[in-house]
Amino acid sequence: MAIMNVDLKDLTQIVNRFIAHWNTVNVVFPTKTLTLAQTTLLPDGMTLDGLIDLRDEIAADFVAVVTVDNVAQEKQAQRKARRQAILVPQKLFLKTVQSYLPESAYLSLVPKTPSIGANDRAFEDACEDSAGVWAKLNADTTLSLTRPLVLSNGSTQATFVALLSEVKAAHGDSPGAKVAAQRVRTTRDEKIKRALGALKLYRKTVPAFLPPGHALLETVPTLG
Repeated sequence: MAIMNVDLKDLTQIVNRFIAHWNTVNVVFPTKTLTLAQTTLLPDGMTLDGLIDLRDEIAADFVAVVTVDNVAQEKQAQRKARRQAILVPQKLFLKTVQSYLPESAYLSLVPKTPSIGANDRAFEDACEDSAGVWAKLNADTTLSLTRPLVLSNGSTQATFVALLSEVKAAHGDSPGAKVAAQRVRTTRDEKIKRALGALKLYRKTVPAFLPPGHALLETVPTLG
């Protein structure tokens, strides 16, 4: 059973079959409780209670993975939305300088509009450069252009800087959410590996634990 393709319902059903069989073995042989040996995957071995706890932890982790994935997706969507929001005045600022100051030094100072998929540093640098040029333009008393410059959509240098702050915040949140989601998923997958390892070892241990020909040997669960 591949970890990537594990379904919680299927895994739980399989583990429950092993738990039921293991419990029967312990009931039939109360004086020598079956315990799995220590292995690399199971450094502390495994008892029936341990497998029950592990099953419950895995179920909780499946829920946790969905929760953190939703958060990561929300942060990613927010990151994209904030980038799209600032690109509107970013593009309009460039067009405004091109139209009203076509021969000024400011035209060469305004950076190209970054793509929506640019890396965080490149995207922020372009926006910061535009904010800086915009501030210089507002302070330039030699221009005949109405200052402070207000774009046709109502954007000002101050609102642009505020949007940039939101973009930076989104850039900081999105990677963290992805890392958190991966951490929870990794923890869950490690537990699944332990559970599957325990089930495989149980199948190997039972024949050595039970007397030859015992009826319970005929009902040892499989992983399929």
